[in-house]
Amino acid sequence: HFSLEMQTMLNRYLNSEIDLSTLTKEYHDIGTEGHDVDAYKEVLEFARENPQRCVLHGGFIPRTYARTLMRDGVEVALTAAKEKNYVENTEECESTDEHYRFFESLLTGKDPQDFDRPLSDQFRRMLPAQVLKDASMAHTVNQLISSPSSAEDRILVLCGNGHMGYGHGVPERIFKRHPTFKSEATSVYSRPTLLDVDESDGGLVLPEDMSKVLQGALGAAEFCLMYQDTQAVKEAAAEAEAARIKEETSKAYDGVGSTAHLTGDIKKAVRIMRSLGYS
Repeated sequence: HFSLEMQTMLNRYLNSEIDLSTLTKEYHDIGTEGHDVDAYKEVLEFARENPQRCVLHGGFIPRTYARTLMRDGVEVALTAAKEKNYVENTEECESTDEHYRFFESLLTGKDPQDFDRPLSDQFRRMLPAQVLKDASMAHTVNQLISSPSSAEDRILVLCGNGHMGYGHGVPERIFKRHPTFKSEATSVYSRPTLLDVDESDGGLVLPEDMSKVLQGALGAAEFCLMYQDTQAVKEAAAEAEAARIKEETSKAYDGVGSTAHLTGDIKKAVRIMRSLGYS
């Protein structure tokens, strides 16, 4: 997530004036975004190695504007954003109940497709700050579409699920401005999984919550990118190992009573302990 204020820094990187480590340092020195730049390493390096094919654009409004919105209100934040041309002049940061249902599901884990579930107002005040980011990314993309450098230009938008899932946020503002692009665009929704995906049998069975992502017109996107959450895998493995040790320890304690009558061998015990490095 590079903000619009970071464009000069991205240009210097593309022009080989700074390397990736310097880009990362300057990104964190600015300090407004706080994302893991290393997660984009391959994309950044590919763009730099292919300057005739790729151009990098920061698309999101700096987070300071979202904080302004939360503190001073939508009108104040929008006025400041429009003065910088970070959003469309007609932008009002409006959203639908369907968008809010999706936004609420991201924060609570509730099913975004449970349309019978009544909506709470717990996160209503937060949604405009999210929409402000959506609006800035969409505005950036719309400007690129309106002023292509070539008829062969293709635009890849990298943003979180919360900014594009179910067509809300960024896509709806792009397609409103450029409706013909809707039939040409493709969206990818990413989901972590603990599963080792095995397609050797010619098929893949998705868990129910993942299959819903691709549920036709109600789906979050045309494609779902399943990736292994390595940290979650490590945590799950650690939990399994802890459970195994707990079970073995319990069995060992249960077996103590059955051997209580046996005579110990202190000399053997000393030899064993010394072999293990104990004095």
